[in-house]
Amino acid sequence: MRKRRIAGKAAPGPSRLRAARFFSGKTLDEIAVQSSIDRSRPSRLERGLYPPSKDEKTLLVRVLGIPRDVLFPPEKDPET
Repeated sequence: MRKRRIAGKAAPGPSRLRAARFFSGKTLDEIAVQSSIDRSRPSRLERGLYPPSKDEKTLLVRVLGIPRDVLFPPEKDPET
């Protein structure tokens, strides 16, 4: 499966976000309401259309109850 690219970068872990939501038992609407983000945003993040902002990452981690580094692992530097 190819990763979607955003401005030359691979979209960060959309399948991780979808899996975390699935295992939490929450719907996209519940995630949006509980994290106070726009209703369409969680779906777009899951599909890898946009990278999550720092604030969105914080809110999603809190709502889903998953450690940040598990849900959004640090990106590896391709030059090293």
